[in-house]
Amino acid sequence: MSCDWYIQCLTCDEKMHFDSSNHAEEAMHEIIAMTQAIALPLNGDFTLVHYRVGTIDVAWLKEHGTHKLVPIDEYGRLATQCHERVECSGCGRSTNCVGELGHDGEHRAK
Repeated sequence: MSCDWYIQCLTCDEKMHFDSSNHAEEAMHEIIAMTQAIALPLNGDFTLVHYRVGTIDVAWLKEHGTHKLVPIDEYGRLATQCHERVECSGCGRSTNCVGELGHDGEHRAK
């Protein structure tokens, strides 16, 4: 099944989108890990291309480089969250657990 990945800034609630990020969660982790090295020291207008996802928005990385960044998929699941499905007690719909990946205790809805 197809699943595009992006980088989510949890501090500002903004996403950086990519040209070709299908099944690219690992690439998102790589870009986040390199943010301090590739974006923050740069001055001027640069374009970087990642081997897997295409163009990287360096200006976005500079703006959000010191913020909390995490991979997020096209369905809104953060890579750091538990992905178990759980029924919402309020509306009864099925949703993703909002606990951290590997959390203790019950799965919980938003």
